[in-house]
Amino acid sequence: MTLNDSIAALSRQFERWSNDLNRAPVAGHRDRRAVEARALMARLRRGLGKSPAEAWEAYGLLVPYLPEHVSAAQREMLFLTATLFGEHPLTRARREPDADGRRPPTYNLGDVCRALEDRPGGGPADPAGERRFQALLRADATMLPIHLRRIVRLAAAKALPIDYYQLLRDLLNWSDPIWGDRTRLAWADHYWRLDHSSTDDTDSQGKDN
Repeated sequence: MTLNDSIAALSRQFERWSNDLNRAPVAGHRDRRAVEARALMARLRRGLGKSPAEAWEAYGLLVPYLPEHVSAAQREMLFLTATLFGEHPLTRARREPDADGRRPPTYNLGDVCRALEDRPGGGPADPAGERRFQALLRADATMLPIHLRRIVRLAAAKALPIDYYQLLRDLLNWSDPIWGDRTRLAWADHYWRLDHSSTDDTDSQGKDN
């Protein structure tokens, strides 16, 4: 399994878990798959703020989706994203390219931070939200999990979905000297632009892995 295969497989599993969590009770009884999904999310949440070696219960859920020859940095970012999903398992469904091969617009964490501020009509950024977002952009790989947990919990409180496929790609690029800056610029473009529909999204699709 390549890293790209791993990203696709893990994001599909996130969508399945998210859908299972929303399965309705049957004849007054909780749906079995919904109950199982809630238990799995609890396992993932127990890995928040920890390394894979400190949270075997959560890490075991990730192992089937790891690529061959995964690096330590890649493992950490894949694990981080999985635990964030456990905290807020509301994923934005991926849209396929249209008949002409055009990709749908990217929805990245800049969009999430923008949506947290409830800016109707594309108004200016909220000062507190802007400080939080700038701290996120400045974060290195050590501080990044702290800032991400704060934003994901805020998104959970407002029931804002996250595109975890895009987040996986972006976080795997974070420390790359070229693609890391492109990722941060893409988040910034989505957060600060006034007209959300005006940006052409080639964005931070990332290097081939």
